[in-house]
Amino acid sequence: YTRKTGIEYTQIFAPDGANPDLLNRQNLWNQAEQSELKKDGSSKQEARLAKEIEIALPHELNKRQRQALVTELCQSLVKGHGVAVDVAIHA
Repeated sequence: YTRKTGIEYTQIFAPDGANPDLLNRQNLWNQAEQSELKKDGSSKQEARLAKEIEIALPHELNKRQRQALVTELCQSLVKGHGVAVDVAIHA
């Protein structure tokens, strides 16, 4: 997705004390995929790699307001569930 256009903002949010390497998108997703595999390389039965949430942000908000809203939501998810959040705002 390196050539994808129309992306206004991207950020990775992680819990306090998380490995700083996980703030790199490639490292985060490689680690997430590895954590869902058994030693033999097959997927764990209870594996859930990711959950995608798509939200339509109000068009009345400007770019800065959209980023602030998304940041607040993501920080709430990280704090409440102890998960990493990879977010992108598309134009």
